[in-house]
Formats: sequence, C-alpha cells, structure tokens
Amino acid sequence: MLESIDSSKAPPQQALHRSPSVKAPPPLLESFGSARGMVAKTPLDETERLLSLQMALKLADLGHLSAPLHVHLRWVAALEEEFFRQGDAEKACMLPVSPLFDRTKPGITKSQVGFFDVVLLPCVTQFVIVFQGCKPMLKGIRANYKHWERRDAGNVEATESPKQPVSLGEVTERE
Repeated sequence: MLESIDSSKAPPQQALHRSPSVKAPPPLLESFGSARGMVAKTPLDETERLLSLQMALKLADLGHLSAPLHVHLRWVAALEEEFFRQGDAEKACMLPVSPLFDRTKPGITKSQVGFFDVVLLPCVTQFVIVFQGCKPMLKGIRANYKHWERRDAGNVEATESPKQPVSLGEVTERE
C-alpha cells in the first residue's frame, strides 16, 4: 500500500550530502540540458531518473495525441468505445457508471480541449523544457489540439472524424 509522503519529515538539504562543503544540487530544470541545448544531461540522482522515466512512460501512453490527425482520431474513437463498453458493463452490474463512460451522454470526444488544456499541454510543455529532443511531439500535440478547438467551435468537416465504432485492431494496422 502506498503511503503519503510527509515533506516536513524530510531531512534538511544539507543532510543529504556527506560533506558540508558540497553545495545542494540545482533544481531539476537547471540541472538538465547541454551546452548546445539539444540533448538532456543525465539526471543528478535516482529521484530525477525515476521522475524522468515516469514522465516518459506517461507520455508514451499518450503518444497518439501527437500522431498525425487521422491516426489520433482513430485512437480517440477506439478509446471512447472502450470507455462506453466499460460503462455498459457497469450498468449491467447495477453499478454507477463512471464519468465519460455512459454512451447516452457526451464521451471523451466532447472533453478533449479540456484534457489538452488541463493535463496534456502543461505536462508535455514542461517535459520538453527538460528534454528538448521531444519538441516534435509537442508540435504534433498542438496541431491536434487545434483540431479539437475547431471541432468545438463547429468548424470541422465531418470527413475529419473516423468511422464509429473503431476497434483497437483497426487502429494498430499500418495506414
């Protein structure tokens, strides 16, 4: 079971070093980067390595958000169908239906701009500050974000949306 971390019990910064003459390491963002600003340096400690790997894994999980629009839309459609099927199963078991899982209500396709604004863009923007080689990922995400903004405004052609439903098997086939 995970326990919450009480930062008030953390040792003082100077206690983390063996010698009082060693200065505390700079904050995470200052410790990364290179002379050319193209590649990230090695993280300073195990905590930074773990955080970097966790963020990279999370962004890999969300990778379709940076894919070309036609691929991204197929993944969103497949994910929405997966959510709706889970909602159907929850209803069948007489359980409350999870948010965004009820097919009689708007699904994730109606909340994409909010997801990009609140979760995705802040996360990826900070990641790219540290790992500048990921800038193309941010560029793809911004392009797809513009699609969802246009769609919310009613300015998207119907041909830009994938056929429903989409199976995950269809999504993974080469385009």
